[in-house]
Amino acid sequence: MRCIYNSSTDPHFNLAAEEYLANNYKSDVFMLWRNSPAVIIGKNQNGLAEVDLEYAKCENIPVIRRITGGGAVFHDLGNVNYTFITKSEGGIDFERFVSPIVSSLEKMGLSACLGGRNDILADGFKISGNAQCRVNTEKGFVTLHHGTLLLGAELSRLAAVLKPNKLKLESKGIKSVSSRVKNISEFETYRGPSDPEEFIKKLFELCGGAPEGLTSEEFTEISDLADKKYRTWEWNFGENPSFETVREGRYPFGTVTAYINCRKGRIEKIKFSGDFFGEDVELLAEYLVGTPFDRESLSARLEGAERDIGEYIFGATAEELSVLIFPEE
Repeated sequence: MRCIYNSSTDPHFNLAAEEYLANNYKSDVFMLWRNSPAVIIGKNQNGLAEVDLEYAKCENIPVIRRITGGGAVFHDLGNVNYTFITKSEGGIDFERFVSPIVSSLEKMGLSACLGGRNDILADGFKISGNAQCRVNTEKGFVTLHHGTLLLGAELSRLAAVLKPNKLKLESKGIKSVSSRVKNISEFETYRGPSDPEEFIKKLFELCGGAPEGLTSEEFTEISDLADKKYRTWEWNFGENPSFETVREGRYPFGTVTAYINCRKGRIEKIKFSGDFFGEDVELLAEYLVGTPFDRESLSARLEGAERDIGEYIFGATAEELSVLIFPEE
């Protein structure tokens, strides 16, 4: 496994680095990195609905879209991020990649575990959020998994800039974002470094190995990708939906919002947004265009899809999407 310490704190560059390394897979990668203050939204999210954009603008906090699903997260220099890139072994598997991180935290005195879909918890508090996707490369599918580690983040800014879907908060039985999270350095049992740079060294020691930097060629290619994609309005906000009909639901696999435009009784355009994980959900939307806008026709169309609906939105069924768009009375 190639261990990389990415010393850049530019969030645009760092997200581009992950995509570049995944697309140019040569060997397994374990990378640690930090971002200057930024909000990182999931691939399928509507940034306008998930972030207090006025606060973000006033505080000079960029909002950047990543290529994995899941929800919005706040990064700053008190937050350490980790990335695994490896040959894909199938669908979503958080435990496989979270386990070495949990083991390392335990060796530093923190009792941690995988909780919910994709969080690392300690004493019921969220200390890490995780996301992953499969990337189709010339060498086949590779899995990109990344996660956050709240070491000494500014939690007040996190709570101010993130405004997650109310359904998501209600389903977890909590009052606010800030009530869910806690910095690793604040736990009494924690015996590891509080300085982020020392914490990174310790993580490499416990679950990685001797780190190296990015090569000059990689740096140039990644910078180019960051400019062409991650710094653009088109990537970060251009896909935000504006539709006539909106349907929303909360499920064990995440929050899903369907935005629908119809013409002459048929679906003219549809977009699925949310903090769910999945692959090629855009293809599912394209597949539904032209379907008569009624429950029976939609159900039949979903049931007749070439791929299982759960491959587009992991964990979902055709029936659940039918009920989402046409709620039962």
